[in-house]
Parts: sequence; structure tokens; C-alpha cells
Amino acid sequence: MQGTAREFVEAKLAERDERHQRAGASRYRVEPNIKDGKGGLRDLHTLHWLAKYLYGNGLSAGQAWRPRRSSSEEYSTFRRCEDFLWTVRCHLHFLAGRAEERLTFDLQPAMARAPWLRRARQACAPSSVS
Repeated sequence: MQGTAREFVEAKLAERDERHQRAGASRYRVEPNIKDGKGGLRDLHTLHWLAKYLYGNGLSAGQAWRPRRSSSEEYSTFRRCEDFLWTVRCHLHFLAGRAEERLTFDLQPAMARAPWLRRARQACAPSSVS
């Protein structure tokens, strides 16, 4: 692995760009893809893998990422938002009765009425406004 960081990062970013093109290149989609869309779970996974590759030395991805390049507040926000995306994804699966990664128009009203959504959204909000 020594000396291959640049190639690994470039390959992961190229992978991400291809995925964004397939899922729709905007993070402002009206029917966002929670898993593969821009800002979705796969983007968070890519950050985990990059941190693990660059700094891991046998640590878990979360352990590698946290102390190296972020403050504890940034890491906490990252974790809350990751939890939010997982919660939305799982709820989509339950509502659709199958694996569904897109928050489609027909599912949006039920998602908006879900009592957990308000709590999850508040938990993901920044703790202070600059």
C-alpha cells in the first residue's frame, strides 16, 4: 500500500463520479437516491474507506477517520447524519415492501408524516449556526 495513496484516492473519486452520473448528478433531486445519490450513504462509505486506507493501520474505518482529520463535533455530525440516512433508507424499505433506494413521490407523504423523521432531522441539524 505504501506509495499508492494517490492512485487509490483517484480511483475512489472516479468510482464516486461514475455512481453520481448513474444516480443523477445533483444533490437536489426531487426523488433522491438515498444510497447512491450525491451526498448519500455511498459517499459516506467512500470517506470511511479513504480514511481507513490512508490512516487506518488495522483500525476500523470509523476509528481511522475520527481522530485524524476532524474535530469531535464534525465527527459527531457525520455520525448523526449517517444514522439519519440509514433510518430513511430502512423506512423506505418498510414503506415500499421491498428494497427501495429512491425517495419517490408516492412515498414522500408517508415519510413526511413519520414521527421519527422530525426527531432524526433535529438530531442531524448542526449544533450551532455560524
